[in-house]
Amino acid sequence: MHGSRHRIKIRLFLLVIGFWMLGINVVQAMDPAEHAHGLPPVIRFNIAPGGYPPYTIIDADGRVSGIMWDVMQVLAKRQNLTLETRQIPTKRVNHFLLTGRLDATMRAIEWTPDPDRFAFTDGVVKAHDVIFSARNAPIDAHTINDLKGRTLLANLGYHHPALKPLFEAGDIRRVDVPNTLEMLQRLNAGAHFDGGIANARAGQWLIRQHGWENAFHIEPVKLDVTDYRLMFAPQWAPLVEAFNQTLLDLRQSGELDGIISRYVPIDPQTVPGT
Repeated sequence: MHGSRHRIKIRLFLLVIGFWMLGINVVQAMDPAEHAHGLPPVIRFNIAPGGYPPYTIIDADGRVSGIMWDVMQVLAKRQNLTLETRQIPTKRVNHFLLTGRLDATMRAIEWTPDPDRFAFTDGVVKAHDVIFSARNAPIDAHTINDLKGRTLLANLGYHHPALKPLFEAGDIRRVDVPNTLEMLQRLNAGAHFDGGIANARAGQWLIRQHGWENAFHIEPVKLDVTDYRLMFAPQWAPLVEAFNQTLLDLRQSGELDGIISRYVPIDPQTVPGT
């Protein structure tokens, strides 16, 4: 009888130890970022509907690549986080970030109303606005005033601060298109437009993909240059410092330049202001 009670006590002791060890393993298995900051282990990253090459590229088989995607993968991995893609239209992104349905997107501070509502990393790359024109019908614009009286295509919903006063005054006619590909297609087809305003890398990537190297010209006029960043929902602010440290490591090691050059490096000779 006494031995039976002893065995029961030993079993209870071992059972308690077992549950205690199981608890330790569960805690260790939790994502470090979630455990430390109360954040989920997954970053839901907006890659834009259909992608925004060369920053986010969606292949025919559904695989995702691109400058910003590759950088985000490194940032997430350093914090033991994983990435999930979302394709959210530009006009809905801010609302999704503020209501917990999205975690991060690509954005410049200058393009964002009330940017203090969000958490931004340091700049990943410089975003250069340029004007593409048909090589056989260049505008030859060296200053913004040289654009007066012209009709320019622009991406729907995109901001171009350097040209805003001329748009508002009616000195430049702005015609919006859904994306940069359609812009270049219209210009290449000889439609009645003088040029198109687009991100330099986005335009150059599309030109290379479609074999249009001899069809387009970048006007010498200098437009806006901004830091293209990663913009996070406000609850991710505690990790932004760590993300910035990773970006600094990538920049100093040359890895960031390697990521950019895999897609479309900007030639300083062809882009005004570089």
